[in-house]
Amino acid sequence: MSGPWMPRDGEGLGALSGLRVLDLSARIAGPWCTKLLADYGADVIKVERPDGGDPARAWGPFPADVPDGERSGLFLHCNTNKRSLTLNWRTREGQEMLRRLAADADLVVEASRPGTLSRYGIGYQQLRRDHPELVHLAISNFGQDGPYRSVDASEITLYAMGGAMQTTGLPDREPLKMAHTVLQFHAGAVAASFAMAALLHAATRGRGQLVDVSLLEVVASSPDRAALNLVCEAYSGSVTFNRSAAPGWSILPTGVYPCADGYVHFNAPLATWWPRFAAMIDRPELASDQRFTANLNDLTLKPEVDAMLLEWTMPRTKAQVQEQAQACAFAGSAVNTMEDLFNDPHFASRGFFVEVDHPEAGRLRYPGAPFRMGDTPWRVGRAPLLGEHTEEVLGALGYDVAALGRLREQGVV
Repeated sequence: MSGPWMPRDGEGLGALSGLRVLDLSARIAGPWCTKLLADYGADVIKVERPDGGDPARAWGPFPADVPDGERSGLFLHCNTNKRSLTLNWRTREGQEMLRRLAADADLVVEASRPGTLSRYGIGYQQLRRDHPELVHLAISNFGQDGPYRSVDASEITLYAMGGAMQTTGLPDREPLKMAHTVLQFHAGAVAASFAMAALLHAATRGRGQLVDVSLLEVVASSPDRAALNLVCEAYSGSVTFNRSAAPGWSILPTGVYPCADGYVHFNAPLATWWPRFAAMIDRPELASDQRFTANLNDLTLKPEVDAMLLEWTMPRTKAQVQEQAQACAFAGSAVNTMEDLFNDPHFASRGFFVEVDHPEAGRLRYPGAPFRMGDTPWRVGRAPLLGEHTEEVLGALGYDVAALGRLREQGVV
């Protein structure tokens, strides 16, 4: 141990340079948290199982849909700039090695079922005995205590239990889940933020602490409807967001519409935007047409308005529609595909996408920095091969080649 982490000053150093992170997590939320830290300079040692590593290595997408533990798009994106150590911490020798690694870390991140690490003698209370400044971040489905502590869950389970699903979908059908794994990425970002708060506390007060991140509480406190509905229910007994089949709030277009090369999206929160709509579709005479201006909330007119809009969008590309909408101060935009994003001139001008070489996956384009800091750079880097840094990390602990060979034979590394 060398005292709590403190920010370092120096040309070319990342904002988190010198921060030592021991990452015991897997899949998405924990790895996303530590990826954010690693990309801004932290030294993250990712501990993986010797028998296949992080399960996310087996999750796609894969090139040509051929599974390969070194070519998972999800794993490659969530684990940039980390070092990979294979270690079976369920063995006695593996536990001792992990304790030594934790003794030199500022932050431990784990996403095991609550109580699992403690049963193996490597939980927060055991690790902090010899390292009181250690910050221990534990991500779990429901938190480290409470009646749901040991309950299994998936993203759809948590989305349902957290209140957000009740607001998603059509009112006469079953509620729906938002697509993909938004919750887990959001939870990873939340975890990174509050890990930094705990690290600042350790730096100024000399005491580490347990940071308990519950995925259920992340979704329930999310600004995406759930938290707002909780506040509205508490204050007024009713919610703000309900499932609705209504085509909009007025006759103005709201939603997704086809165009010449795909789809565009419009959102018109104010009926007073009618003149903007008329200008956008090159029908200035509509701005003073009493049949519409006097009946902006009469939704029986909406099919006619939509027909005029489609007549305008169908011959035009997404880019043309977006440009005209913005010129008329109407909220309209392209519905971009992934290919559109890679070719978007705004991203190109800011250099958002970066090319990264990987020894197995090859040269790929990745999303770049989620935010930019003027003096402390974000860094480009690749995800590690499974166990790529085992000899380097354990060699620093005094294990020579012969010892590592014996540990491999025993299934420890």
